[in-house]
Amino acid sequence: MRRAAIVFGLLALPGVVFGGETRTWEVAKRDAFARGEEFEKLILTSRGELRLGYASEVVEMKDEPSLWSAVLLEDGSCLAGTGKGSIYRIAAGKAEKVWETKEMLVTSLIVSGGDVYAATIPNGKIFRRDGASWKEFATVPSKYVWQLLAGPQGELVAACGSPGAVYRVDSAGKPRAVFAPGKESALKCENVLCVSADGEALVVGTSAPGYFLRIEKDKAHVLVDFGDGEVKSIAAHGEGWHVAVNSGAKATPSEFLNAVEQAVQKKEDVQPKEPQGGQAKPEGAAIPGPAPAGQGAGAAQGSVWRVSGARTERVVEFPTSYITELAATDRGVYVGTSNSGRVFRLSADGEHELLFDFPEGQVLGFVRSGRAVRGALMGSRAALRTFTEEQADKGVYVSEVLDTRFPTNWGNLTWRGSGGFTVETRSGNIAKAGEGWSDWSAPISSSPGKVSSPKGRYLQFRITVTDPAAVVRGVSVAYKNENQRPRVRDLKVEVLPSRQDGMVPMSGERGPSPRLGEGHSLIKRLQWRGEDDDGDYVVYRIYVKPVDGGTWLPLLGNDSTPMFEYAWNTENVPDGRYVLRVVASDEKANPKEEALTGEAETDAILIDNGKPEIEATIAGSRVSGVTSDRASNVTRIEYNVDGGEWHAAPAKDRIFDDRREEFDFELQAVAPGAHTLTMRALDQESNVGTLSKTFEVRP
Repeated sequence: MRRAAIVFGLLALPGVVFGGETRTWEVAKRDAFARGEEFEKLILTSRGELRLGYASEVVEMKDEPSLWSAVLLEDGSCLAGTGKGSIYRIAAGKAEKVWETKEMLVTSLIVSGGDVYAATIPNGKIFRRDGASWKEFATVPSKYVWQLLAGPQGELVAACGSPGAVYRVDSAGKPRAVFAPGKESALKCENVLCVSADGEALVVGTSAPGYFLRIEKDKAHVLVDFGDGEVKSIAAHGEGWHVAVNSGAKATPSEFLNAVEQAVQKKEDVQPKEPQGGQAKPEGAAIPGPAPAGQGAGAAQGSVWRVSGARTERVVEFPTSYITELAATDRGVYVGTSNSGRVFRLSADGEHELLFDFPEGQVLGFVRSGRAVRGALMGSRAALRTFTEEQADKGVYVSEVLDTRFPTNWGNLTWRGSGGFTVETRSGNIAKAGEGWSDWSAPISSSPGKVSSPKGRYLQFRITVTDPAAVVRGVSVAYKNENQRPRVRDLKVEVLPSRQDGMVPMSGERGPSPRLGEGHSLIKRLQWRGEDDDGDYVVYRIYVKPVDGGTWLPLLGNDSTPMFEYAWNTENVPDGRYVLRVVASDEKANPKEEALTGEAETDAILIDNGKPEIEATIAGSRVSGVTSDRASNVTRIEYNVDGGEWHAAPAKDRIFDDRREEFDFELQAVAPGAHTLTMRALDQESNVGTLSKTFEVRP
């Protein structure tokens, strides 16, 4: 048989990914390190460097969902307000409940004039400690008191919400509004979330909309309009202000209050969201697009801005984090995030560091002492995390889990850095690291070092830093997947029609019905879908053999094709039934001894290029005879007289179901004289055989 080399269509080649080659898993830049599962006493800089960090201690309140506020006292103890409206005294590593406000949330605790004050929601109440007991001190017109500030004249300043307002509360507990825009005011807002002093003036942050305001002599001036976002926290640092702006799905005050109430009633370990707005749009500042896709509905996005004089610029962005509080220190601005349990520090030159990654999951605020931060208030599980800025003795980093998708052989582990640290690895075949995995390997202390963990699908590494001067800049692991077998899917054969102009319509044809003989083609088109799980470059070979036996013959000779279809010209192929086989091979991407193949076969394919033969006898107006085909059934017989209309002729047994069909029929209304009978027969593969014969009808 003659091999055809016709390939139809310029199909896209399979991706040239050499899955059999050695690959490298590299954890180097900040974002890659930040995906790690554990940061213990390590600092991750914005340059992507791991350094020895700070130790922390924890005091837990097991019956509380969260800590929202805290203040240090002169005796070194700490008072902390919870998400269930309680106040605890924390000293010597122990927590003791000292009072229940009967309110839902203690939002702020401060010391002013030697007295301790506690702000609450949802009834706008402020309490004052009187000796060992607490008493109600004031009630403001707004429902929420978000933050208290000690005023310059000994009064309290309260940042409030629903509606947004700022009140000065005198020593008698009487509130006076210094910022309370009416319903028609352009400055109307849902909440004033934070307040700070600027000499005799106040600066505040609001939500819905997110204004950064300066209030002086009871007059408000908008410094920056952050659009639908919220200004959650502000901190004076250097010659300007750092402003925390959150955007994301909005929660109304009533929805927030309901979430708090449900958490209290159910005593669940749940931290409700604070009211927050949409995408920030500060006036006069260019805003990049929203956070990267892939966040769930309602995900928060936080960013820190620097406002100094007439200049407003974004310092850092946290695309998937909600910022809860800023705290200015002599060493930079601390940033707490609520959906990751992480504490960051921003430096004056715009760099930032990840200082802590606490397991409780939410940092809801800070404990301050002058210009220093002494601890973090935790949610999800109520806890106080205390720390200093003294370097720890040892820090540990645990990477995210590498999923190679298939059983994998591990190669060398290398790193970039300096100083004393070690790296360990462990591997497994289930996604969650730990139980069912190998133990941590012996520490690798020189680079490169061979990974000794067993072959597996998943890998994780752990860095231990003990040198105060050590810096880790990147870790790389070489690996090679076990080769995966390619597959051939959805193999099918179609006929490429070869329409011939001028064909005579079938008798009784109406509308778009096929024409007699249309559809027969010498070209059979094979199509398939190739798959290779490890992304190898795959080529295909095509073979054919008769159904009744014989050997497989290559249609492409010694060649292969990367295409997903092939057109087979059957012009010189003997009639009969054949099977086609397509074999996929990843030989181009793997050493010969590791290459694998996969294959698929078609059902039996009929090749029938021969035309039916017609034998006929005419006696007067009676026509009889037989039509036969060597390979497929006869499906139709037609005739005309003297080039007239075509008529269907019946099979003698009244059904066309065989390769040999007899016929016997009477010609109608044929006048005496000489005539020409033309017959044609159609087989199963649309081949047409014809016969022309003259006859005479006597009077």
